[in-house]
Amino acid sequence: MNDEVIVISFSETVRSETLNVHLISLQNENSSELATQTYTLGSDILTRTYDGPTDILTIKLGRDDLNVIKFLAELAISNTTTYITAEPLSIMDMKSLALVGINTSNALQVSHFTPDEMPPLLRDYVLDLNLGCLHLTFVETVNVTTLNYNGLILQVIPDLSVFDNTTGNSSNMTDIESSSGSGSGAPVDITLYESCDILYFRLTGGYTLTPKNSPEVSFNFTWDDLNDIKRETCLGTVVSNTYVSIDVGTILDMNENPIEEVDINSGKIALSVIPDDTPPNLGSFDLNMTTEILTLYFDETVDVETFDPQRDHFLCLSSAAPC
Repeated sequence: MNDEVIVISFSETVRSETLNVHLISLQNENSSELATQTYTLGSDILTRTYDGPTDILTIKLGRDDLNVIKFLAELAISNTTTYITAEPLSIMDMKSLALVGINTSNALQVSHFTPDEMPPLLRDYVLDLNLGCLHLTFVETVNVTTLNYNGLILQVIPDLSVFDNTTGNSSNMTDIESSSGSGSGAPVDITLYESCDILYFRLTGGYTLTPKNSPEVSFNFTWDDLNDIKRETCLGTVVSNTYVSIDVGTILDMNENPIEEVDINSGKIALSVIPDDTPPNLGSFDLNMTTEILTLYFDETVDVETFDPQRDHFLCLSSAAPC
């Protein structure tokens, strides 16, 4: 599973170009009557061999096939859960004679099994501020239930080491000074960030939108996290100011391998940022006639500098008919 291959030994040389992976299956028991999980190869066109005529054939598993196999938690996790079946026309020898089939009632057990020991990696991600969610895509199937939201950090630049005083979440940013840093890339003009309240934001929670284990994981931000992110105009507004870093072990793959760290000094840029184009709604208000204060409660963070109570009859109090 580490090399993402199936190596099959035959009794004689076969013609690799006759390989039909759609006629080859894996099952987790010797007999189909006992097997609880089976999978037929071929959902990925990249599942193929690159060998010439040979008696030892290597099949490279495409990403789609590999992820389905990893999703099936009882299949191909050890020597005792890995059996193969093959129909006669799955491959031919040099005389165009078909394979002696391996049927599902007497599947062939693997002779050597290498478990998956490679950590999952983040391939890309999309920040959707309109729906208030983050879409993560990994290179392999991951266990959604192991996601630790607090291990995810959004940041304005890929390398936070250029700042001596790095502030995050609700802290105020003060006394920004240049630092040589440990990252790489083009020099950063730190004066562009002097007005920023925060340079990064570590999530405090979330609500998963992905019902089953998958290479793709989506979740909603908490209401507080989403509004804190929206409040900071330096962060997460466009691709160029949206980077993510990840603590080691923030999520595990199906073999309990922890994800590798994406360091705060080498953050990964977003594939896409979907801006918030949903107008805010006024949910409720408080009116205190003693203090003469009107308090408005919106369903999201609003820009107070745009508030004009006289504009277009913004406020209208009535005890009966609408204004």
